[in-house]
Amino acid sequence: MKKNNLQLANQLINVDEDKQKINGETDASVFGEIARLTNRNVCSVIDECAFFEVKKLMKKMGNVIIRYPKKDSSLEKTLFNCRELNIGETLLSPVYIPACKRQVYKNNLYSEFVGAIIDFPFGESLYKSKVADIKACIKSGVDGITVMLPTMLLEKENIAELKKQVKSIGKLCPVQAGVAISAEELDYDKIKVLFKIIEKSKLQFITFVFGAISKEKLGEKIEIIQKLKDKKQVKVLANVESIEEVLALSDFGIDRVLTPYAEEIGKQVVKRFDIKSVKLH
Repeated sequence: MKKNNLQLANQLINVDEDKQKINGETDASVFGEIARLTNRNVCSVIDECAFFEVKKLMKKMGNVIIRYPKKDSSLEKTLFNCRELNIGETLLSPVYIPACKRQVYKNNLYSEFVGAIIDFPFGESLYKSKVADIKACIKSGVDGITVMLPTMLLEKENIAELKKQVKSIGKLCPVQAGVAISAEELDYDKIKVLFKIIEKSKLQFITFVFGAISKEKLGEKIEIIQKLKDKKQVKVLANVESIEEVLALSDFGIDRVLTPYAEEIGKQVVKRFDIKSVKLH
């Protein structure tokens, strides 16, 4: 893996206060001077700088709530932690949107990007049903819409219907919108066709969904996606459980990693670096 922001944060935290090493050069004055100018101690300056880097990393992630029921109190804590950690978005099944809306109003969390994922996990509902969910979620005030499509739409005989649905979704959504599709059964040609169709549409992104898949197989799919990726944003929804996995996907050009473990990953990183400038619930 290439050198990344996490390694830089690790470097900044595990240094002697009198000898700061940045880009291989010793600089004993950087943090000391900042501390002096702001009337703080060096440790607190390093702590805040490290957390700044961590927040940049967390922006690459989205927290997914799609399968497990959450009480309002639990959802409140999750949204609060996502804001504090600077997690890029919260993606929910439509059933959780009303509860999320209550928490946004109650706790003034309007800065949080909340998106709805329609017809997860296989996208096999009738398109008419999807349209109804899209309209209901938009009416609820979501910031983004992700519509799950069935892989059968990428069969040659169904391409016309795929183009029709993609065009319709683009017209329906006044917010950021994209499609999601299970990537495990897609080969190079099908992924190429999907990219071409989305590139010509009003949609902003494609989300590739991975279930129980080996790291080797995941790597093969991501390499194909990297080769075909053009202007549209690409997201991956998978059970990613570590910051190292997130950064590996980012190095392959994935714009955002969506995982039900995003909040937990953030907590792990904060604990790992003993960052004291943030308080999580």
